[in-house]
Amino acid sequence: MYPGFMCYDAVNQILEAREGLFSDWHPPLMAIIWRFTDNIMPGPAGMLFLQLGLVWAGAYLTFHAFFRPYGGRVAALLLGILLFLPPLFGISGAILKDMLMWGGLFTAFGIAGHIKNDNKQNPRLAFRLFALTVLVLWLAILIRHNAFFATIPILSFAIFCLYRQNSVFGLVRSAVSAAALALALFVATGAINNRLADRHTYPWIANASFDIAGVIKRLEDKGRQQAIFDQLASSLNSTGSVEPLLKAYTPMYWREVFRTKPPTLQLPTNSMESQIHGFESLSDLQRQALHTLWIQTILAEPVLWLRHRLAVSKYVLGLVPDNSWSPVMMAKDFPVDFERAYGAPHKQLNCKSCLRPVCPSMLNTGFFNPGLILF
Repeated sequence: MYPGFMCYDAVNQILEAREGLFSDWHPPLMAIIWRFTDNIMPGPAGMLFLQLGLVWAGAYLTFHAFFRPYGGRVAALLLGILLFLPPLFGISGAILKDMLMWGGLFTAFGIAGHIKNDNKQNPRLAFRLFALTVLVLWLAILIRHNAFFATIPILSFAIFCLYRQNSVFGLVRSAVSAAALALALFVATGAINNRLADRHTYPWIANASFDIAGVIKRLEDKGRQQAIFDQLASSLNSTGSVEPLLKAYTPMYWREVFRTKPPTLQLPTNSMESQIHGFESLSDLQRQALHTLWIQTILAEPVLWLRHRLAVSKYVLGLVPDNSWSPVMMAKDFPVDFERAYGAPHKQLNCKSCLRPVCPSMLNTGFFNPGLILF
């Protein structure tokens, strides 16, 4: 695990951290934090300790809030075992915004569990704990915008604990208030990230292209397929038939529609294959046309769009048998030209070499399936 595995996303982010120039392809805040930790502990180790610190702080706070008062030693043991399940422990050594988000959400949940609306807790302390919960959840959203959806139930729980009312009205009030507060944090996050970024890469274009491709794949009308594809392709400086897209599309990963040879959709100049991703070479008119097409496609075919997103979710949760994501991340071909900026990679330890043939064989077992955590 030590000093932390750096995939290509992490390599891009530490480059931004060391240059002091931040893009919005990844959340700028993570690179800003990394710039600080890199000055103390050069490389990924500082971020690794921060990630694991949040995760284990969340585990301690959760145990203290929910299990310790009832003498739940067995439950506490199960909580510890949960953190060592392969879907969680397997990525805990990777420097990813997902890990920081998870740590923030886990910590916020543990803090919320200490909010008590009774005579045993000072009202000021309860409100301060609630404010701290909101602050840590906001950190999670700033690190990864997808955290917005996970913050709503945690905020609902925190509000219910702060203004406890054991009724259906109390639950509804907590849920609605949490959704409104989470939405406010999400909007504020967009504005802050926009201000923090020195380089705007328009990452939403990747999601837009993916969603449109998913709808095209599920349309039965060949004429409409080609018509929508023509609009999509023109906004990305591409032309051609829709057939390569239909063959290349997979809900596993959005980038596959750009990877075919010849390419289904042409990548903008100096974008996906550069060190830092981006679509900034597109004109304002092209981006506006793509955004309009994105909204129109979803509104015209909401059922097909939901089927696409459901298929994506199944891959994310590991519920698809033929999921081809690697069960263990190892840097086999670290680019030599990166060594000047980041240093040479650590030599692979013997234990990692032993794990390499074992982990793929576990991929098809339920024990390694992320969906197991849902149950």
